[in-house]
Amino acid sequence: MKVNLCRKVKESGNKTAAYETTGKGKKLTDKYAELRREILTEQTKNIDQVDEKLQEATKVISLLTGMYDEAGRKSASYSSIDLDN
Repeated sequence: MKVNLCRKVKESGNKTAAYETTGKGKKLTDKYAELRREILTEQTKNIDQVDEKLQEATKVISLLTGMYDEAGRKSASYSSIDLDN
C-alpha cells in the first residue's frame, strides 16, 4: 500500500478487510499479465496441436477433480475406521 498499488476498501458492518487496486496498480498488473501471456505463447507455439491438447488436458483434469471430490464425499460418510487392521 505504500507504493499506491492498492487501497483498503471500508465496508460497513464488516470486520474483514477488502482491498482494490488503484489505477497505478491495475496498470502494473495488466503489464505483468501481458508479459506472462507473451512468455507462455512463445513457449507453447512449437507444440503441435497445442490447443487441442490443452482442451483434452482440461477434460482429464475435470474428470480427476470429480473423482477426487467423490472419494472425499464417500470417505466422509464412513462412521469409523478400524486402525487395528
